[in-house]
Amino acid sequence: MSTIIRPHHCQQERRHRFGELVQMDGSHHSWIGTEKSCLMNMVDDATGLTLARLFPEETTEGAMRTLWNWIDLYGIPQALYVDRKTVYVTSREPTIEEELAGESPLTAFGKACQKLGITLIKAWSPQAKGRVERSHAVYQDRLFKELKLQQIQNLSEANHLLTKDFCEELNQRFHLIPFLGDKPLDKIDDTDVEHYKKKRQDDGVSTGTINRELAVLSHLFTKAVEWKWLNNKPAVIKKFKENQHKITYLNVE
Repeated sequence: MSTIIRPHHCQQERRHRFGELVQMDGSHHSWIGTEKSCLMNMVDDATGLTLARLFPEETTEGAMRTLWNWIDLYGIPQALYVDRKTVYVTSREPTIEEELAGESPLTAFGKACQKLGITLIKAWSPQAKGRVERSHAVYQDRLFKELKLQQIQNLSEANHLLTKDFCEELNQRFHLIPFLGDKPLDKIDDTDVEHYKKKRQDDGVSTGTINRELAVLSHLFTKAVEWKWLNNKPAVIKKFKENQHKITYLNVE
């Protein structure tokens, strides 16, 4: 059964690890010309890493395509922080079948997240989504100017820009908070990685999930070297062996 959690209204402390919580929201703005469109924006709570795509409206398809882009690059997040729009959550009463099965009513997006093992956390105010709201402001400044500068005329061209250069360059401007608690990337060594793997195993986390987390850490090392934060990768990352399978599409039926 999918879990929807109602958080407190207090200021939220950042998560310590990449992928523990990702905030997701749509920013409605006249991105191209005078017609309003929606920037679907995802922001990792721990690091501030962002990914965004433009769509005509904030729809289930747009949300799922953006989530899939994130998964393709960074793996499946443990939890998504979303608002109460009907794309993400529903207020309808459960059907008789759902009541008999002990299931909560879900939207199509909620069903997809359930199948992926992603917990949906419902935000109860714009302030609760502070990180993604601040990220919206950055996009409304930088992306809007870049779209005009490059004379981009449609959403397809805009998404090519977002996919090819813009998000990566934007992420370079903001220092990533360390992956392992408060330890800087350049101080992580092989022992830290092995201790992390053992702790996650002891916590009952599946090898597939741990491998996705290790893939993210490897990606951070690669980007840190590419962006000249590090001279070389500070640790060797050895993944667990697992059965080879992967999700080829999101099916919400």
